Amino acid sequence: MQTALVTGGSRGVGRGAAIGLAEAGFRVLATGRTVATANLPDSVERLACDHRRDDDTAAALARVEHDAGGLDVLVRRHGMTVAARINCQVAGQRHGLALAI
Repeated sequence: MQTALVTGGSRGVGRGAAIGLAEAGFRVLATGRTVATANLPDSVERLACDHRRDDDTAAALARVEHDAGGLDVLVRRHGMTVAARINCQVAGQRHGLALAI
């Protein structure tokens, strides 16, 4: 089964993406500050995460890596009004990505 991570999966476009991917047979992990109370199918795994906080983001990504062994699809739909730093590992190298939205 392919795995998808949807940031901002609590509502709006992120919620729609999470639902659509779940219906298409993906294992879906959704993040968001209010994802615990979001109207999502039971099959969607919820990870409380405030992507403005580096520690929250790192913990969510670590859980995805531990629980799912990685990702096949990333849907980035969280809204941010401040700069954030997200670290990711690509091809064995660690890269810092600065996002300013």
